[in-house]
Amino acid sequence: MVYSYTEKKRIRKDFGKRPQVLDVPYLLSIQLDSFQKFIEQDPEGQYGPGSCFPFRIPDSELQR
Repeated sequence: MVYSYTEKKRIRKDFGKRPQVLDVPYLLSIQLDSFQKFIEQDPEGQYGPGSCFPFRIPDSELQR
């Protein structure tokens, strides 16, 4: 079947009425949990800024 140009424009697919397949996670809580895990003092040293920077700047260097 051959459609004219105006008939082609009217053929549309509507995906707005499909059922929700997946629940959207609360993305802010994921980011906040990750930040908390990074900031907390971990005794094993696996996480946190101390694991990224194993050296410590002496206090005398900070006074300059």
